Order: sequence, then structure tokens, then C-alpha cells
Amino acid sequence: MPEDKKTDDKQTSEPTTEAHDRQAMEAARETNRKRRLEYLAQIHKDLPAMVDQWKEKFRGAKIESAHVGGQLYIYRGLNRVEYLGIMSQGMDKAKNEEHLASKGTLWPSIGILDWATLPAGLPVTLSDLILAASSFGTEEVVPVRL
Repeated sequence: MPEDKKTDDKQTSEPTTEAHDRQAMEAARETNRKRRLEYLAQIHKDLPAMVDQWKEKFRGAKIESAHVGGQLYIYRGLNRVEYLGIMSQGMDKAKNEEHLASKGTLWPSIGILDWATLPAGLPVTLSDLILAASSFGTEEVVPVRL
């Protein structure tokens, strides 16, 4: 009987530990989110509100940021219709990259005509980031044999 009691105690304490771990992870995520928003507010006072608006507008899309060449860029993943709309226009690779980067970059706004005055590698880098946010093969995928 005492052995069964120990087993029962373990079973009841484990969910509590798991729940505590989940709560701690959620609290850490929220703290990190607040820090990121504070950082964005230092760059431009309206950026945190803009991020919230983009999350609402582009529900389901990943909204991410990266520093490229010392400049902060905020971008989003594209959905399949947006991606196919760009890729079906019959443009060369460089133009596709420019269109993908213009479509997915949220801040600063970059129009298709702006690329001529920006660093040559910027559309490549941004389009790669945008494709990654759109679930194009950069997330580690581990197949499981069934």
C-alpha cells in the first residue's frame, strides 16, 4: 500500500510541475515580447502599435524582424496566393526577389522602384527571410517513419 501511495503522489505532482513549467515559459515569452516592443518603440514610437495592426491584418502570417546592413527590417510571411501571384509573372530571379521583398517588407516600406538605390544584396536577403517566414524549407524538418 505505501508504494501505491508514492505512485499516486508522483502522478499528482507531475501535472503540477508541467503546468508550472508551461506558466514559466509563457511568462518568459511575454517578458521577451515586451522587451522587443520596447526596443521597437526606441527606434520609432509607433512601431509597437504598427506591429499589432500588422498581426491583425495578416492573421496567421509570421511577423518577424532582422537587422540587415545595420538597418532594422520588419517583414511578414506570404500566403500561397501572394507567392504564386509574384512567381507567375514570368520575371527573372532578381525581379522575383525584388517583388517578394517589396510585398513582404512591412517596415520600412520599400517600393519596387526603390531597389535601384539600395544595396544590391538587400532584395536577396529580404526575400530569403520572407520565404523562410512563409515556411519555405528553412525550418528544420525531421521526418518520422511510421
